[in-house]
Amino acid sequence: MCRRTRQESIAEFDKELKALAGAKPISADEFASAKVTRMRGYSQAFESYGRVAGQVVDLWVHQLPMTELQRVYDGTISNTLEQTLASAKKYVQLDKAMLLLVGDRAKIEAGLRELNLGDIVVLDDEGRAVGGGGAGKSTASSMR
Repeated sequence: MCRRTRQESIAEFDKELKALAGAKPISADEFASAKVTRMRGYSQAFESYGRVAGQVVDLWVHQLPMTELQRVYDGTISNTLEQTLASAKKYVQLDKAMLLLVGDRAKIEAGLRELNLGDIVVLDDEGRAVGGGGAGKSTASSMR
């Protein structure tokens, strides 16, 4: 991914996260459209024997009952905009949000700093913070 596109993608993610946190709540039209799209996509998971088998295997691996398939559908259909907004308020906490970027530090860090999203913590290959000038390959940024 080129630097400009990467930087724009991170900025767009930050914008969407802040909107979801309350800066621009989900509208009724946006909610209805997303719900229809999700339901149409859900039905595609059962279009072939292979996909049905995949669904059954997923349930088996996660030790869930077959009724989980109907529960997911029913939950999506019955979910309201108010419930979704309440969940967003509860779970999208910008003061606790972090963005983990993995890749070549030389290609990531400068663009990330330009966005000024928060502190940048460089991690080593084991996920431990390294000193300011460390040679870690991963960058994490809190999004405060």
